[in-house]
Amino acid sequence: MPTFSRPSPMTDGVLPDPWLTARRQLLLGQFIVGIVAALLALVSQLHHLDPVDGVALPLVVLLLSGLLAALWTRRVSEKFAGRVAYIGIASYFLAALAQQLLAYVPRTGHLSESTYWFAVVYCMAFIGWQRRSAIVVAGATYGVALLVVVALSVTRLQGLDLGGGAFGGFVIQFFSSGLAAILLLYHITALQERYGETRLLAFADFLTGLPNRRCGEQVLEQELRGPGPLTVVLFDLDHFKSVNDTHGHDVGDVVLREAARLTARRVRGSNQLVRWGGEEFLLIMPRTDVHTAENLAERIRADIATHRFEGVGGLTASFGVSSQRPGDTADRLVKRADAALYRAKQQGRNRVKMPTMF
Repeated sequence: MPTFSRPSPMTDGVLPDPWLTARRQLLLGQFIVGIVAALLALVSQLHHLDPVDGVALPLVVLLLSGLLAALWTRRVSEKFAGRVAYIGIASYFLAALAQQLLAYVPRTGHLSESTYWFAVVYCMAFIGWQRRSAIVVAGATYGVALLVVVALSVTRLQGLDLGGGAFGGFVIQFFSSGLAAILLLYHITALQERYGETRLLAFADFLTGLPNRRCGEQVLEQELRGPGPLTVVLFDLDHFKSVNDTHGHDVGDVVLREAARLTARRVRGSNQLVRWGGEEFLLIMPRTDVHTAENLAERIRADIATHRFEGVGGLTASFGVSSQRPGDTADRLVKRADAALYRAKQQGRNRVKMPTMF
């Protein structure tokens, strides 16, 4: 029996992942809200500006505005933007918390409304980092906040009732809600990871590590709605049935993995290689004309023809190329490539052919 393993990095960036788009939209929304909130905080304090806010809030506005522009124009990744924003905002809120304990709490006996935003800070950790790293980052921020409160309460706020008074109640609620938020976010992201694993099972071919036909069909439908031309190359290994019959299916599986690896080395940019079924592979090439696709197919054909497959030796492959036409569906596009592949088989195999019919 062949041993199946998790799909290789060939599938990265190919399988449709709604979380990637959602994460970008979430960050853009948070940056906008953060900019507006910081500006409103500045306006509300015009006549009695807090020393920390007077310096930090303009810097927060500049930081979030720069990240918003960079993320909007795709100059930085969501991961980078989320991490930089987290470091900047968490640093501001920790500094503001210390300032509250030194200046605001002695006058009022409770923490200010700005502490409500700590839950949002913890949330951003789970956007910028993977789950296990995120809980470490959020936990470290939580720990620093706890240390700041305890240290300043002991050294500067001895006269306040920290156990049962107003300040004590605020502190208990602040840290209880923060811990609850971190744990909730941890479990939500755990569910998101399980969803990702399920998505991988649905869209990946576990033998070759390539996207499977279901994924390929979705990619084709999406690319047909985009700017053309869209070109596909359908190919399969010649006389593959005899490989299975002569050497066994275990050797046939090794051959398929080797063919996938050889072809994947040629795939660049937005081109995507899919295991279409059996010994058939489909190369999806968005914004590629038919002649460019034909040249790439010729190079892949030569790679396979000159390769020595383990336990088998030399093999060849036949290719059919088809380019998008007005009103095309995914089915029509692939059928033309299949017809061209059939012509290649009829004319001796180990060649690349174009369709001759509409």
